[in-house]
Amino acid sequence: MKHRARFGSLLFTIFIVATLLCAYAFQDEFKAGDYALTGDLSSIATSLNLTSRAQLILRATHPSLQEKENFNQNCNSHSQEIYVLGCYREDQDRLYIYNVDSSEIPGVREVTTAHEMLHAAYHRLLFWEKNDLNNQLQSVYHQLPTDSDLRVSMQNYRPDEFYDELHSRLGTEVKNLPAPLERYYQRYFVDRQAIVKFNEQYHNVFTELKRETDRLKTSIETKKQAIEAQTKQYQEQKQQLNTVISDFNSRAARGDFSSQTDFNTKRQAIVSRIDKLNLEYDQLKKNIEELNSEIAKYNQSIYHNNELIDQINSNSIPKVDKGLSNS
Repeated sequence: MKHRARFGSLLFTIFIVATLLCAYAFQDEFKAGDYALTGDLSSIATSLNLTSRAQLILRATHPSLQEKENFNQNCNSHSQEIYVLGCYREDQDRLYIYNVDSSEIPGVREVTTAHEMLHAAYHRLLFWEKNDLNNQLQSVYHQLPTDSDLRVSMQNYRPDEFYDELHSRLGTEVKNLPAPLERYYQRYFVDRQAIVKFNEQYHNVFTELKRETDRLKTSIETKKQAIEAQTKQYQEQKQQLNTVISDFNSRAARGDFSSQTDFNTKRQAIVSRIDKLNLEYDQLKKNIEELNSEIAKYNQSIYHNNELIDQINSNSIPKVDKGLSNS
């Protein structure tokens, strides 16, 4: 009788566990049942080429493209310095995307949607799945250059957020992953490289702007130093020439030249120095104009960069950046 009771209790336990696992497995079916992707969200999801599993997760989280006020409230985004593009609310099992509608920043909504979907997918993993996955994620993380943007930014996350965030970042940002991880992400993406490309499109806009800004800044500093040296040399030569002209005029007034030929020779030498100094002045003026042109381009680049950041920062407040001043 005791054996029967134990056996019956074991069967009952197995039945309960099986029932819970079954309910867990089908919970997304229930959540997604009354939700359909429409409008821009439908286009975004199509461009991501998600697997049926990922599509189900996305629909189950009832994703929403939102404007500033609603997005900031739902994602608790209130910092003007750190911009948030999307969030997955685990307490609600809801996904929110900031509606960055800009042709200048392609791919931002797509990669954000994929990133946040992976947060929801990670939340759905069973604990024994996460253990091995976290070890794989950690291994890739340690192979990243210590100064890489991804590794540097990951240092800002709390330990309890680290693997969840790394799971989304690696899956959408790193082009080459070890084969086991590539197979894992095939659960969600038919073509993961397309997701990485969306991320590259979005970040390359800022990378190219920074590269151009840095180039201009270096060029401006070099030109400024050269112009300062040229200006100092010009002023010294001008002062010396003025002294020579003053001495020449005094001698002419005193009739202190041995002959007309001597006078003409000395005068021609001064005229030649004046012509040469005028050429140096014209070149200096041209160099200053080129410098001012580069300063204007630099300031425009800074302004454009700030404009783009304003487009992706839901808490942005228009700023006035004075940039560099002309010489």
